[in-house]
Amino acid sequence: DRVILRNVGIPDPGDRLARAIADTFEKLDMPQQFPETRSALEGLRQRGYRLNVISNAIDSLRKNLDRLDLTRYFDSITLSQEARAEKPDPAIFRLALERARCAPHEAVHVGNDYECDVVGARGIGITPILIDRDDRYPRADCLRIRNLTELRSLLGRL
Repeated sequence: DRVILRNVGIPDPGDRLARAIADTFEKLDMPQQFPETRSALEGLRQRGYRLNVISNAIDSLRKNLDRLDLTRYFDSITLSQEARAEKPDPAIFRLALERARCAPHEAVHVGNDYECDVVGARGIGITPILIDRDDRYPRADCLRIRNLTELRSLLGRL
C-alpha cells in the first residue's frame, strides 16, 4: 500500500494512510463463519477427510482464518495470487490438487459461486458441490446443499 501511494504521488507521513488501507482490506476479506462451520469441519476431519481451501481472496485470508481459529482444520490453503490465476481458471485448482496430493476424481470442491466454483471444478474433473444458502441457483445442474451440515450426509452417499 505504501508503494502504491508513493507511486501515485500521495504523501503519507508515518504510513498512517497505508495502514488504514491495509486494515480496511483485511476487514473486507474476513471470511464469514456460519453457525455450523466449526462442527461441520470437525465432523469431516473426524471422518478422515482432508480439507483444503481454494480462494480468490488475498493473503490476509490466512490471518483471518487464524483469528477465527479455523486454520487448524485445513491441510492447505491455496490463494489465487500463489497460482497466478483465479477461479474458475484450472491453474488454481491444479495447484490445490498438487498440495493435497490428490487426483481430480478423488476430490470434491464445495463453493458458493456457480461460475467460479462449479464451472471451475468441473473444468478440471473435480466433482462440484454448490452451497446455495439463499436458493439463488434452484436449477443448478450439480450437487447442491443449503448449509455445511448437509455436506456430511451427501459425502457419505458419493
